Order: sequence, then C-alpha cells, then structure tokens
Amino acid sequence: MSYYKGNRTGEALGLLDEGPPRGEYYWWNSAIFWSTMLDYWRYTGDDTYNAVTLEALTAQNGNTTDPGMAFLPVNQTARASNDDQGFWAMAGMQAAELGLPSQDGQVAWLDLAKGAFEAFTIRWGLDSTVCENGGLRWMIPPTNSGYNYKNTISTAVLANLGARLGRYTGNATYGEWADKSWSWLTTIGFIDADSKVFDGAHVETNCTDLNKVQFTYTAGVLIETAAYMYNQVRPP
Repeated sequence: MSYYKGNRTGEALGLLDEGPPRGEYYWWNSAIFWSTMLDYWRYTGDDTYNAVTLEALTAQNGNTTDPGMAFLPVNQTARASNDDQGFWAMAGMQAAELGLPSQDGQVAWLDLAKGAFEAFTIRWGLDSTVCENGGLRWMIPPTNSGYNYKNTISTAVLANLGARLGRYTGNATYGEWADKSWSWLTTIGFIDADSKVFDGAHVETNCTDLNKVQFTYTAGVLIETAAYMYNQVRPP
C-alpha cells in the first residue's frame, strides 16, 4: 500500500500513478494492484484496506450508472484497450465474488462485470470478418496505435469474465462465450498444441504473422479461466 498515492490531494483516485511516459505504472497495473488487495482481504480476513479499495474501484468504474460504460472512465477512454478494461472488470467481478459492498448509488459490481462482458461481445461481433471470424483487438479506439492488432490477452479477459459470470450466475451463455473464446485462440494458433500462449497478430495478414513472444500474465489469466470453467457446477 506504500506504493499507492492516489488518495492524496492532486492525485487520481485508484491509480498508482499517471502511467508512462511520465509515470511507471500503466492503468491495468493499478487494476491488478486492487485485485491483490481483495485477495489480501480474502486470505487474511483483515479488512483494513477495504475502504480505500472500494474508493479506488469506484473511481475507476467510470463513475457511471450505465453498466455499458463499466470500467471505462473518461480520462482513460481515448487510450483504452480491451485488456485494460478487462483487468478492471475482473477486479470488479472479484469484488462481487467476495461480497465487497458497492458504494451507495453505484452500479453493483456484478452488473459492472456484466456490462463490460457485453461490451466485449459486441466488439467481437462488429469485427468478426477477419482472423477466423473472431477475437478482440488490442485497442478500443480505431485511431489508436495497436487497433490493427488482435492479441491473446484481450480475448483471454473475455474468456475469464465468461467463465466467472457463468459460475456466479448459473447462466450457461457466459460459459459458452468462454469456450468460444478459448476455441478461437487455439484455432488461430495463439495457443499451440503444447499449450504455449503467444501474444497476437495483425488483421492485415488475417492474423497469420504470429508474434510468438510469451507473457506469463496471459497464461495466468487463461489458467484461472480454465479453473473457473472446471468449477462451473459449484454454486457461488
């Protein structure tokens, strides 16, 4: 918690800093930070940091009553990526799973997670004519560098939310999206036969110029997704 200065005067609530190039931590890094604090509460029972965690997640949910804008605040919209939004939505889903109360007047964590999930599926549908008819692009705004790139982590966060929402709500449609996302990743070759998880490819080549760099956090999100899919029969 000594890294967090967002609740000081002049700083941005919920953020470790303003991000590169002037700061060290990207927007999504802050989402992982708060997920870690939720895990801390879960495993220790110490709720010392719950109030600041609640404040931070609320500040970064877009401060909106529209679930469709979940975790897409105005100050991040112009440079937002699907994986960035997805990490915040996963933190919101975790808050729902662990029973962290929402602030008065705010959309419930579950509805925010559902809203982000719906946004991802809409973007998938609007962009399903290339790269084996699916997958999510890295960036959300078409003007951003990286919009022409479909990457594993963006599709992985959709799969992760689908698996968790399916388990939490009992609605099989969510799990079907998790399965659909995973199947696409294997069909396109982003996950190979040896379970190596690669980064992505460009739409101009119909995703044939595979970038074989591997990141552990991408594999980690997929491992968690598999665990939630395996655990679908367990009630929330």
